[in-house]
Amino acid sequence: MSNVYKRNRKQNSKEHIALARKLRQEVTRLMKDESVCPKRSTFYIGQPCAHSARNVVAHLMRAEEFYPASVHGVIWRKHYLSQAIAECNMLEQDLQLLKEINEGLPVDKFREAARLISELRPMLKAKRKGVRKTKQGGEPTAFDRFMIRLAEFFNGEVFDDASEL
Repeated sequence: MSNVYKRNRKQNSKEHIALARKLRQEVTRLMKDESVCPKRSTFYIGQPCAHSARNVVAHLMRAEEFYPASVHGVIWRKHYLSQAIAECNMLEQDLQLLKEINEGLPVDKFREAARLISELRPMLKAKRKGVRKTKQGGEPTAFDRFMIRLAEFFNGEVFDDASEL
């Protein structure tokens, strides 16, 4: 038992990757089950679902490759985290479509995947919001802040103040 109070515990830095891998395993298990995804809908529903789950993990692994010591690292890490969030949204939409097509399918089969998505998405959003240039890279200059804002604008994210850099 840990001596650290629950309120003082912090999230493990790799917990989101482990959760994404669990999500991929769950989605793959669902798509292999013929009662969930019949063979006739494998190519237009099953395969995109599995591909989205795979992309969530791939984007998170790419995001970890960029250390935010420079503006370049900050921009690319935020980009790949945004891509992972978008894949989570697409996966959720695909699973909803699969449920709507198979009307007699019990909702319980999707409960674990839905829980994993609902846990992963806010975790990724918080991680993306927390990406800042590290101290070893020096303080961000006005040009650095401008470049980050420009990249966020084209990526669909706009922050209200410069303190988030």
